[in-house]
Amino acid sequence: MGRSAAANAEQREAMRGRLLDAGLELFAARGVDGVSVGAIAAAAGCSKGLLYHYFPTKQALAEAVLRRWLAEVHELAAAAAAAAEGAPPTAALAAFARAMAGRVAANPNSYRLQLRALADPGFRSLAGELVGGSDGAPHPMASAFAAVGSEAPDLDGQFFQTALLGIFAHHVLSPRPTPIGDLVEHLIHLTLER
Repeated sequence: MGRSAAANAEQREAMRGRLLDAGLELFAARGVDGVSVGAIAAAAGCSKGLLYHYFPTKQALAEAVLRRWLAEVHELAAAAAAAAEGAPPTAALAAFARAMAGRVAANPNSYRLQLRALADPGFRSLAGELVGGSDGAPHPMASAFAAVGSEAPDLDGQFFQTALLGIFAHHVLSPRPTPIGDLVEHLIHLTLER
């Protein structure tokens, strides 16, 4: 007797997840151009043909890996905003910073992928397409800084984001990782608790 449709769907989803996980690990370490399809398939425990069944090109897999990472970041931001509903915007921003610190500490490769998206030519153009360009709108963190009386909320939002990204980069790239939670709490105290 054959497997049920639900069992087949579950098996397909599990294989897709293994391919995304293998892509994340290898792309984060070597970039898109530094990884072969064969290496990704081997890391996922499948053939190249099966990989191509799920993703027609290596670029399509890279896009799916980036989309999954961006979706995780958006989920963290939405959860932080929901948890801080009714509180000042600084509470949501602090909750998001804490959640991202936890995510980066638990899975450094996810942040390494983000660093690759900034530096690797193959990833940079793809990430730019997925994230979109600046449309002249204020920085998304500006409202939190306006709420604490910043004279330049857009600039302070950019500085906060840059500092947060720097903490994460140091954590994942340093041979002796820093206590990420402590540094994020210090940043929150210095910038949001005025």
